[in-house]
Amino acid sequence: MKIHVGPVDSAHNQAREAATNLMNQNAHIETVMNKHSEHARMAYHICLNASIKCTKFLLRQGLAFRGHDESATSSNRGNYLELLQFLADNDEKVRAVVFENAPGNLKLVAPSIQKDLQMAMVLRYVDDK
Repeated sequence: MKIHVGPVDSAHNQAREAATNLMNQNAHIETVMNKHSEHARMAYHICLNASIKCTKFLLRQGLAFRGHDESATSSNRGNYLELLQFLADNDEKVRAVVFENAPGNLKLVAPSIQKDLQMAMVLRYVDDK
């Protein structure tokens, strides 16, 4: 095989470098996406389990989920958010995937998500009876 000798930015050298990069399986887009999606799945699983634990606890205790002021500056953001914060403070894996560390669409703290989790737990309880 004869290698073209020429300037680094020649069309031949650029094509050869592109072909070499294409053959590198570790940099292949499918490999990168599979690794990313596996990480995203694990993060979602941890976040969802923490949210389910909070929901189960509050339902068993008959406590309200939401507070009067759930803003970030509030000293008491409601039972659900405070309990989730407690879990994050005591579990490194949970801390890494909730609140500000979660992607914008994966926080699982919206009131509608809290209601969906409550309904899922209630329906599961009814189905178990």
